[in-house]
This record gives sequence, structure tokens and C-alpha cells, in this order.
Amino acid sequence: MIRIRTMLPKDIPTVIEIEKAAFSDPWNELDFYAELLYPDVRSWVAIEKRRVCAYLIFQIGEADLHIHNIAVIEVRRRHGIGGKLFDKMLRYARRYAASALTLEVSENNTAAAIFYAKQGFEICGREEGYYSGETSAALHLIRKLEKY
Repeated sequence: MIRIRTMLPKDIPTVIEIEKAAFSDPWNELDFYAELLYPDVRSWVAIEKRRVCAYLIFQIGEADLHIHNIAVIEVRRRHGIGGKLFDKMLRYARRYAASALTLEVSENNTAAAIFYAKQGFEICGREEGYYSGETSAALHLIRKLEKY
């Protein structure tokens, strides 16, 4: 069973392990601690068997939510954990009447591109040199949210 809760400082070492395995240009420890301090940022972890197995960080804007980072521990990828985090964020976005979700993803990250396409995101831009240490461009993605 997967439980989702707010990320705590004690979770950061495990989150960094997941981050390093998932991304060629990973965030460092200070980046994660800083995210916990911003009042408009939500940082969540997915817990399975009392261990962090995934995380999601997003920022609340005036009319949108911007996803900073989402990753799942390698052995649990494609088991629906990222989808559970995403679904919780989507419920949060609707509760706060967000009009869109936005994010950037490396054009070389095929697995992420497939995940985001399944979640209803569309490419709205491309930016060379977005990621340091990578030769690929970033794709800017958006998912517009229907009003209720």
C-alpha cells in the first residue's frame, strides 16, 4: 500500500538517492532543503513499507501549478506510484482552481515524456541549454485544467 505525505528533512537522503538514479543533472541536498522552506512549494513523498519510494515537488502559482520534480525509485517504476502522486496533485490543483499544470522535461527522457503524455500534457515550447551538463533541450509542457 502506498501512502503519500509531506516530505520531511529526514526523507532527503533517500530522495537524493532516487534523484541521482533518475536524472543526469540531479539536484543537490541544499536544493531539496530549500524547497521545504518556500511557502508556495509542496513537497510530497510516497511511502511503501515504511520507505520513501518516490517524491513530487511543485509550486503554486497565481493560476497554475508548476511541477519542479517527480521521480520514482528505479525498482518501483511503472507500478503506478508516479500516477498516484500525480493524481493527488491534480486533486490539489482542482481544489485551488488552478487553470493549468506546467513543467519542463528533457527531450531525451522518453519514459517521462510517455508518462506526461498519458497524463494529458502537450508540448508548448522547447528551450536549448535549459539543463546544465546536458546537450538535449527542455520541452515545456502544459496541461490545461477544466473548470468545475
